[in-house]
Amino acid sequence: MSAQLAINGFGRIGRSVLRAIVERDLWHHLAVVSINELAPIETICHLLKYDSTHGRFPGSVVIEDNCLVVNGHVINITHEADFTALQIDVDVLIECSGSVSAEEARRQVGGSLKHVLISNPSQPDVDRTLIYGFNQDQVTRQDGVISCGSCTSNALIPMVAVLDEQFGVVAGSSLTLHSAMNDQPVIDAYHDVDLRLTRSAMQSMIPVETALDRGVYRLLPHLEGRLHSSSIRVPTSNVSAIELTVQTDRAITRGAFTACLQQLADSNQYISISTEPLASCDFIHDHHSAVIDVPQSAVVNHHLVKVLIWFDNEWGYANRLVDSALHVQQMISLGELT
Repeated sequence: MSAQLAINGFGRIGRSVLRAIVERDLWHHLAVVSINELAPIETICHLLKYDSTHGRFPGSVVIEDNCLVVNGHVINITHEADFTALQIDVDVLIECSGSVSAEEARRQVGGSLKHVLISNPSQPDVDRTLIYGFNQDQVTRQDGVISCGSCTSNALIPMVAVLDEQFGVVAGSSLTLHSAMNDQPVIDAYHDVDLRLTRSAMQSMIPVETALDRGVYRLLPHLEGRLHSSSIRVPTSNVSAIELTVQTDRAITRGAFTACLQQLADSNQYISISTEPLASCDFIHDHHSAVIDVPQSAVVNHHLVKVLIWFDNEWGYANRLVDSALHVQQMISLGELT
């Protein structure tokens, strides 16, 4: 049984979602039938076909009768600025615009639309925060509005959880080195909120606000107050890294730490480990939520561990959105959410 899928917002993540469905040959499970995006359809078509980071689209993309046709599949294109005014007749909608609140999403759930998956942490009043590969088994039929967290929380939470389970987390700090994003100017320009974000994305490393620690607390509430997070934007177009430093309650050896990392990768197919001397560009188009750099990770004095985590902040996260939509679709087909 195929679920009909809509995408609201067709920027970097929205386009990656559609591309992942095509590359993974999932159209017979997740049929994209509608895209809502303010840009003209000619621009939508062009940016889907030609991507500076991920390369040319692996298939045909054309415009016919004001619709987008991808590999022969017709996708209706709308340009509605007011999400609550959208006429939605699909099973699942993936919200990728970054501008829709949980309450606005909740107003659309009902009738044919059973679930809205939000591609950001959203507000705490979402029905469920889903980190695929970590807690997808907790999804219930009442979860109409589901946040899929962020690319950073998908990368970090499984690692923090396993360290806490095996060694006990006393305190910790995470530093995200995040590639440039579309809220940054290419050259110096005005910004409404953050003076640091007035500076050229390609000339500086720029500290920005992050709520990653609060995202961790949402799923691991017993750790509240024990973690601190910070973030710096760096002048690269894609792939980010997190340096996680944790003080452990129980003593830890290098051997036990390495075994812990291997166990996490073995038990979670969305986490990988790397033992090669790689750089960020080597992880472009990597589908994992996190790749743990073992040579760059360390144990200090038996109670301090450092972990370096790489992730493609576009492709890895888009694939978790697809996995989440596929999970919902499979439960719908089994009658568990109907």
